[in-house]
Amino acid sequence: MRDEAGFGEGLVMGDQGKALAEGLYWMAEKLMWGYEDTDINPVEAFRVYKRAADLGFSDALIRVGELQEHGKGTEQSAAEALAGLSVFPCAGGGLNITLQWLL
Repeated sequence: MRDEAGFGEGLVMGDQGKALAEGLYWMAEKLMWGYEDTDINPVEAFRVYKRAADLGFSDALIRVGELQEHGKGTEQSAAEALAGLSVFPCAGGGLNITLQWLL
C-alpha cells in the first residue's frame, strides 16, 4: 500500500529497500542543507528523513532525532527524539553520541 506521497509502507529492508532508504536520506540532506542548488526546506526534509528512518536507515533515524531535539522542521521535543532513537539500537556508534546530546 502507498501513501499520498507515493512511498511504500512496510518494505522489507532488502537491497531495494536499502537503496530507497538511502536515496530518501540523501534527498532529505539536499532539502536540509541546500546542496546542489536545492531550496532549503526543513519541514520537507524532516518528512523525507522520517520516511528513510521508517525504512530502517540508521543515519536518517539519527537525523530525525537531531531535528526533533533542536526543533528544525518539526516541533522541538527532546523526549520524542530520545524515544525514537532508543527503539533502534542497531544504529551503531552514532546513536550513542546522539543520545549523549539528549541527556
